[in-house]
Amino acid sequence: MLFLILLLPSLLMILIFTNPTPHKKRAGKKTRAGKWIPISTFLLLSILATVLMTIQSGSRCKDVGPDGDLWDCDFAGADLSHADLRGSEMSRINLSSSDLTRSDLSGANLSRADMSNSILAGADLSEAMLFDATLDGADLSNAVLDGANLKWASLVGVTGLTGESLANLQEWEGMLLQSEGEILGQLLQVCEGRGNESAALYAPNQGATSILLITETGEKHQVSEYAPGFWWPASVSDTELVACFEGPYKVGGRTCTYDDGSSINTYSQRVDISVYIAQTGELLEMISIEGPRPRPCPEKVVADGESTEYLGEAPYGAQIIEALAPFAREGGDLHPPGLP
Repeated sequence: MLFLILLLPSLLMILIFTNPTPHKKRAGKKTRAGKWIPISTFLLLSILATVLMTIQSGSRCKDVGPDGDLWDCDFAGADLSHADLRGSEMSRINLSSSDLTRSDLSGANLSRADMSNSILAGADLSEAMLFDATLDGADLSNAVLDGANLKWASLVGVTGLTGESLANLQEWEGMLLQSEGEILGQLLQVCEGRGNESAALYAPNQGATSILLITETGEKHQVSEYAPGFWWPASVSDTELVACFEGPYKVGGRTCTYDDGSSINTYSQRVDISVYIAQTGELLEMISIEGPRPRPCPEKVVADGESTEYLGEAPYGAQIIEALAPFAREGGDLHPPGLP
Protein backbone atom coordinates (compact mmCIF):
# COMPACT_ATOMS: atom_id res chain seq x y z
CA MET A 1 0.00 0.00 0.00
CA LEU A 2 2.85 2.41 0.86
CA PHE A 3 4.44 1.53 -2.48
CA LEU A 4 1.28 2.46 -4.34
CA ILE A 5 0.95 5.74 -2.48
CA LEU A 6 4.50 6.75 -3.39
CA LEU A 7 4.31 5.63 -7.03
CA LEU A 8 0.94 7.12 -7.95
CA PRO A 9 2.11 10.79 -7.78
CA SER A 10 5.05 9.85 -10.03
CA LEU A 11 2.67 8.39 -12.61
CA LEU A 12 0.54 11.54 -12.54
CA MET A 13 3.60 13.77 -13.00
CA ILE A 14 4.74 11.72 -16.00
CA LEU A 15 1.33 12.04 -17.65
CA ILE A 16 1.07 15.76 -16.89
CA PHE A 17 4.48 16.65 -18.31
CA THR A 18 4.40 14.30 -21.32
CA ASN A 19 4.11 16.60 -24.35
CA PRO A 20 1.07 16.06 -26.57
CA THR A 21 1.93 14.96 -30.14
CA PRO A 22 -0.22 14.81 -33.31
CA HIS A 23 -2.51 11.80 -33.55
CA LYS A 24 -1.39 9.45 -36.30
CA LYS A 25 -4.82 8.78 -37.77
CA ARG A 26 -6.84 11.89 -36.93
CA ALA A 27 -5.76 15.25 -38.27
CA GLY A 28 -5.80 18.10 -35.77
CA LYS A 29 -6.01 15.78 -32.77
CA LYS A 30 -3.17 15.32 -30.34
CA THR A 31 -2.34 12.57 -27.92
CA ARG A 32 0.37 11.99 -25.34
CA ALA A 33 3.41 10.18 -26.63
CA GLY A 34 4.01 6.85 -24.99
CA LYS A 35 1.25 7.33 -22.43
CA TRP A 36 0.72 3.58 -22.08
CA ILE A 37 4.35 2.98 -21.14
CA PRO A 38 4.17 4.58 -17.65
CA ILE A 39 0.68 3.20 -17.11
CA SER A 40 1.72 -0.36 -17.94
CA THR A 41 4.88 0.01 -15.86
CA PHE A 42 2.83 1.29 -12.94
CA LEU A 43 0.40 -1.63 -13.12
CA LEU A 44 3.17 -4.22 -13.36
CA LEU A 45 5.10 -2.73 -10.46
CA SER A 46 1.90 -2.52 -8.41
CA ILE A 47 1.19 -6.20 -8.95
CA LEU A 48 4.79 -7.10 -8.14
CA ALA A 49 4.74 -4.96 -4.97
CA THR A 50 1.48 -6.56 -3.83
CA VAL A 51 2.88 -10.06 -4.35
CA LEU A 52 6.12 -9.23 -2.53
CA MET A 53 4.28 -7.62 0.38
CA THR A 54 1.97 -10.66 0.67
CA ILE A 55 4.96 -13.02 0.69
CA GLN A 56 6.79 -10.86 3.23
CA SER A 57 3.72 -10.64 5.47
CA GLY A 58 3.17 -14.39 5.34
CA SER A 59 6.81 -15.03 6.20
CA ARG A 60 6.72 -12.51 9.05
CA CYS A 61 3.62 -14.07 10.55
CA LYS A 62 5.36 -17.44 10.76
CA ASP A 63 8.06 -16.06 13.03
CA VAL A 64 6.35 -16.83 16.34
CA GLY A 65 8.68 -16.09 19.23
CA PRO A 66 9.89 -13.41 21.63
CA ASP A 67 9.99 -9.84 20.28
CA GLY A 68 8.31 -10.94 17.06
CA ASP A 69 6.64 -8.70 14.49
CA LEU A 70 3.16 -10.18 14.32
CA TRP A 71 1.08 -7.05 13.77
CA ASP A 72 -1.96 -7.51 11.52
CA CYS A 73 -1.38 -11.28 11.39
CA ASP A 74 -4.27 -13.73 11.39
CA PHE A 75 -4.07 -16.51 13.99
CA ALA A 76 -7.80 -17.07 14.40
CA GLY A 77 -8.39 -20.51 15.89
CA ALA A 78 -4.65 -21.24 16.13
CA ASP A 79 -3.02 -23.40 18.82
CA LEU A 80 -0.49 -21.10 20.51
CA SER A 81 -0.60 -22.76 23.90
CA HIS A 82 2.64 -22.37 25.90
CA ALA A 83 3.98 -20.03 23.19
CA ASP A 84 6.73 -17.58 24.15
CA LEU A 85 5.53 -14.22 22.76
CA ARG A 86 7.22 -11.91 25.23
CA GLY A 87 7.55 -8.33 24.02
CA SER A 88 6.07 -9.09 20.60
CA GLU A 89 4.50 -6.41 18.42
CA MET A 90 0.98 -7.79 17.93
CA SER A 91 -1.20 -4.75 17.35
CA ARG A 92 -4.42 -5.47 15.41
CA ILE A 93 -3.62 -9.20 15.42
CA ASN A 94 -6.51 -11.65 15.05
CA LEU A 95 -6.38 -14.19 17.87
CA SER A 96 -10.10 -14.88 18.03
CA SER A 97 -10.97 -18.39 19.23
CA SER A 98 -7.27 -19.22 19.55
CA ASP A 99 -5.72 -21.37 22.29
CA LEU A 100 -3.21 -19.31 24.29
CA THR A 101 -3.21 -21.49 27.39
CA ARG A 102 -0.18 -20.67 29.58
CA SER A 103 1.34 -18.55 26.81
CA ASP A 104 3.79 -15.80 27.75
CA LEU A 105 2.48 -12.48 26.45
CA SER A 106 4.22 -10.33 29.03
CA GLY A 107 5.13 -6.90 27.69
CA ALA A 108 3.49 -7.63 24.31
CA ASN A 109 1.73 -4.89 22.38
CA LEU A 110 -1.78 -6.20 21.75
CA SER A 111 -3.41 -2.84 21.03
CA ARG A 112 -6.70 -3.26 19.14
CA ALA A 113 -6.15 -7.02 18.98
CA ASP A 114 -9.12 -9.32 18.50
CA MET A 115 -8.88 -11.96 21.23
CA SER A 116 -12.56 -12.71 21.47
CA ASN A 117 -13.49 -16.23 22.62
CA SER A 118 -9.80 -17.11 23.04
CA ILE A 119 -8.45 -19.37 25.79
CA LEU A 120 -6.03 -17.43 27.98
CA ALA A 121 -6.10 -19.71 30.99
CA GLY A 122 -2.88 -19.30 32.93
CA ALA A 123 -1.49 -16.86 30.35
CA ASP A 124 1.00 -14.20 31.44
CA LEU A 125 -0.29 -10.79 30.31
CA SER A 126 1.72 -8.79 32.82
CA GLU A 127 2.60 -5.31 31.53
CA ALA A 128 0.93 -6.14 28.21
CA MET A 129 -0.56 -3.28 26.19
CA LEU A 130 -4.19 -4.21 25.56
CA PHE A 131 -5.46 -0.76 24.64
CA ASP A 132 -8.82 -0.98 22.83
CA ALA A 133 -8.45 -4.76 22.55
CA THR A 134 -11.45 -7.09 22.30
CA LEU A 135 -11.48 -10.02 24.72
CA ASP A 136 -15.22 -10.67 24.74
CA GLY A 137 -16.01 -14.23 25.78
CA ALA A 138 -12.37 -15.09 26.55
CA ASP A 139 -11.32 -17.53 29.28
CA LEU A 140 -9.01 -15.66 31.67
CA SER A 141 -8.82 -18.28 34.42
CA ASN A 142 -5.61 -17.73 36.43
CA ALA A 143 -4.34 -15.22 33.85
CA VAL A 144 -1.79 -12.72 35.17
CA LEU A 145 -2.73 -9.08 34.43
CA ASP A 146 -0.37 -7.23 36.77
CA GLY A 147 0.66 -3.93 35.19
CA ALA A 148 -1.43 -4.53 32.06
CA ASN A 149 -3.03 -1.61 30.23
CA LEU A 150 -6.70 -2.37 29.50
CA LYS A 151 -7.76 1.16 28.65
CA TRP A 152 -10.93 1.08 26.47
CA ALA A 153 -10.66 -2.71 26.20
CA SER A 154 -13.82 -4.83 25.99
CA LEU A 155 -14.06 -7.87 28.25
CA VAL A 156 -17.78 -8.54 27.99
CA GLY A 157 -18.72 -12.08 28.95
CA VAL A 158 -15.21 -13.20 29.98
CA THR A 159 -14.87 -16.13 32.36
CA GLY A 160 -12.37 -16.84 35.09
CA LEU A 161 -11.72 -13.19 35.90
CA THR A 162 -11.38 -12.32 39.59
CA GLY A 163 -11.12 -9.16 41.62
CA GLU A 164 -7.53 -10.11 42.48
CA SER A 165 -6.57 -10.28 38.82
CA LEU A 166 -7.91 -6.75 38.31
CA ALA A 167 -6.32 -5.32 41.43
CA ASN A 168 -2.97 -4.35 39.88
CA LEU A 169 -3.86 -3.08 36.43
CA GLN A 170 -1.89 -0.13 35.15
CA GLU A 171 -4.83 1.53 33.36
CA TRP A 172 -8.47 0.62 32.84
CA GLU A 173 -10.26 3.84 31.88
CA GLY A 174 -13.21 3.06 29.65
CA MET A 175 -12.83 -0.70 30.06
CA LEU A 176 -16.04 -2.70 29.69
CA LEU A 177 -16.92 -5.84 31.65
CA GLN A 178 -20.57 -5.59 30.63
CA SER A 179 -22.04 -4.29 27.42
CA GLU A 180 -23.17 -0.67 27.40
CA GLY A 181 -26.72 -1.78 26.65
CA GLU A 182 -26.79 -4.08 29.66
CA ILE A 183 -25.40 -1.40 31.99
CA LEU A 184 -27.89 1.19 30.76
CA GLY A 185 -30.79 -1.25 30.89
CA GLN A 186 -30.14 -2.21 34.52
CA LEU A 187 -29.55 1.31 35.76
CA LEU A 188 -32.29 3.25 33.97
CA GLN A 189 -34.53 2.58 36.99
CA VAL A 190 -32.23 4.74 39.11
CA CYS A 191 -33.55 7.78 37.23
CA GLU A 192 -36.95 6.92 38.76
CA GLY A 193 -35.50 6.83 42.27
CA ARG A 194 -35.16 3.03 42.42
CA GLY A 195 -31.69 1.84 43.30
CA ASN A 196 -29.86 -1.25 42.07
CA GLU A 197 -28.39 -3.32 44.89
CA SER A 198 -25.67 -4.64 42.59
CA ALA A 199 -24.22 -1.15 42.12
CA ALA A 200 -21.07 0.03 43.87
CA LEU A 201 -21.09 1.69 47.28
CA TYR A 202 -20.82 5.48 47.06
CA ALA A 203 -18.63 7.26 49.62
CA PRO A 204 -19.55 10.99 49.63
CA ASN A 205 -16.36 11.99 51.45
CA GLN A 206 -14.23 10.43 48.69
CA GLY A 207 -16.22 11.22 45.58
CA ALA A 208 -17.26 8.85 42.82
CA THR A 209 -14.94 6.94 40.55
CA SER A 210 -17.69 6.17 38.05
CA ILE A 211 -20.62 8.35 36.96
CA LEU A 212 -23.07 7.00 34.40
CA LEU A 213 -24.47 9.74 32.15
CA ILE A 214 -27.84 8.68 30.75
CA THR A 215 -30.47 10.44 28.64
CA GLU A 216 -34.18 10.45 29.42
CA THR A 217 -34.63 7.85 26.66
CA GLY A 218 -32.21 5.47 28.39
CA GLU A 219 -29.25 6.01 26.07
CA LYS A 220 -25.62 6.85 26.76
CA HIS A 221 -25.31 10.64 26.83
CA GLN A 222 -23.02 12.01 24.15
CA VAL A 223 -21.02 14.00 26.73
CA SER A 224 -19.72 10.63 28.00
CA GLU A 225 -17.31 10.64 25.05
CA TYR A 226 -15.59 13.76 26.39
CA ALA A 227 -15.77 13.07 30.12
CA PRO A 228 -12.81 11.54 31.98
CA GLY A 229 -12.52 7.91 30.88
CA PHE A 230 -13.00 6.51 34.35
CA TRP A 231 -16.47 8.09 34.61
CA TRP A 232 -17.96 5.45 32.34
CA PRO A 233 -18.43 2.33 34.52
CA ALA A 234 -16.99 -1.03 33.55
CA SER A 235 -20.08 -2.79 34.89
CA VAL A 236 -23.21 -2.24 36.97
CA SER A 237 -21.29 -3.26 40.10
CA ASP A 238 -18.72 -0.59 39.24
CA THR A 239 -21.30 2.24 39.06
CA GLU A 240 -21.56 4.68 41.96
CA LEU A 241 -23.59 7.58 40.60
CA VAL A 242 -26.11 8.01 37.80
CA ALA A 243 -26.61 11.43 36.21
CA CYS A 244 -30.04 11.55 34.51
CA PHE A 245 -30.56 14.19 31.82
CA GLU A 246 -33.77 15.90 30.77
CA GLY A 247 -34.20 18.45 28.01
CA PRO A 248 -33.00 20.60 26.43
CA TYR A 249 -35.79 23.07 27.13
CA LYS A 250 -36.36 26.50 25.64
CA VAL A 251 -35.95 29.25 28.22
CA GLY A 252 -35.54 33.01 28.48
CA GLY A 253 -37.65 33.89 25.47
CA ARG A 254 -37.69 37.38 24.03
CA THR A 255 -39.23 38.78 20.87
CA CYS A 256 -37.39 40.63 18.13
CA THR A 257 -39.68 42.74 15.94
CA TYR A 258 -38.92 44.21 12.52
CA ASP A 259 -40.13 47.16 10.47
CA ASP A 260 -42.49 45.06 8.36
CA GLY A 261 -44.26 43.82 11.49
CA SER A 262 -42.70 40.34 11.45
CA SER A 263 -41.00 38.97 14.54
CA ILE A 264 -38.64 36.25 15.82
CA ASN A 265 -38.71 34.66 19.25
CA THR A 266 -35.23 33.95 20.64
CA TYR A 267 -34.52 31.38 23.34
CA SER A 268 -31.66 29.90 25.29
CA GLN A 269 -31.53 26.15 25.90
CA ARG A 270 -31.37 24.47 29.31
CA VAL A 271 -30.76 20.90 30.45
CA ASP A 272 -31.70 19.53 33.87
CA ILE A 273 -29.52 16.87 35.51
CA SER A 274 -30.60 14.76 38.48
CA VAL A 275 -27.70 13.04 40.24
CA TYR A 276 -28.65 9.80 42.02
CA ILE A 277 -26.78 7.26 44.11
CA ALA A 278 -26.88 4.13 41.97
CA GLN A 279 -27.17 1.61 44.80
CA THR A 280 -29.98 3.30 46.74
CA GLY A 281 -31.73 5.56 44.22
CA GLU A 282 -31.28 8.52 46.58
CA LEU A 283 -31.35 11.91 44.88
CA LEU A 284 -28.16 13.83 45.67
CA GLU A 285 -28.74 17.01 43.73
CA MET A 286 -30.60 18.59 40.82
CA ILE A 287 -28.61 20.80 38.48
CA SER A 288 -29.85 23.13 35.74
CA ILE A 289 -27.39 24.29 33.09
CA GLU A 290 -28.21 26.97 30.56
CA GLY A 291 -26.38 27.14 27.27
CA PRO A 292 -24.93 30.26 25.66
CA ARG A 293 -27.51 32.97 25.08
CA PRO A 294 -28.35 33.80 21.49
CA ARG A 295 -27.35 37.23 20.25
CA PRO A 296 -29.94 39.86 21.23
CA CYS A 297 -31.71 40.05 17.86
CA PRO A 298 -30.47 38.31 14.72
CA GLU A 299 -30.57 39.93 11.34
CA LYS A 300 -34.01 39.75 9.79
CA VAL A 301 -34.45 36.25 8.36
CA VAL A 302 -38.21 35.81 8.60
CA ALA A 303 -39.96 35.03 5.34
CA ASP A 304 -43.03 33.05 4.30
CA GLY A 305 -42.64 29.46 5.44
CA GLU A 306 -39.48 30.06 7.50
CA SER A 307 -39.16 29.43 11.23
CA THR A 308 -39.94 32.30 13.55
CA GLU A 309 -37.79 30.91 16.37
CA TYR A 310 -34.11 31.39 16.99
CA LEU A 311 -32.34 29.09 19.49
CA GLY A 312 -29.03 29.56 21.20
CA GLU A 313 -26.64 26.63 21.50
CA ALA A 314 -27.49 23.80 23.90
CA PRO A 315 -25.20 23.44 26.94
CA TYR A 316 -21.91 22.07 25.68
CA GLY A 317 -19.75 19.28 27.04
CA ALA A 318 -17.33 21.36 29.09
CA GLN A 319 -20.21 23.04 30.94
CA ILE A 320 -21.75 19.68 31.85
CA ILE A 321 -18.46 18.07 32.89
CA GLU A 322 -17.63 21.08 35.06
CA ALA A 323 -21.05 20.87 36.75
CA LEU A 324 -20.59 17.15 37.56
CA ALA A 325 -16.90 17.35 38.51
CA PRO A 326 -17.58 18.10 42.21
CA PHE A 327 -19.13 14.62 42.55
CA ALA A 328 -16.06 12.87 41.13
CA ARG A 329 -12.99 11.77 43.03
CA GLU A 330 -10.12 14.22 42.86
CA GLY A 331 -6.59 12.85 42.99
CA GLY A 332 -5.42 9.71 44.72
CA ASP A 333 -5.73 6.16 43.46
CA LEU A 334 -8.91 5.00 41.79
CA HIS A 335 -10.32 1.71 42.98
CA PRO A 336 -10.11 -1.20 40.49
CA PRO A 337 -13.20 -1.85 38.39
CA GLY A 338 -15.88 -4.05 39.92
CA LEU A 339 -16.80 -7.39 38.40
CA PRO A 340 -20.37 -7.88 37.11
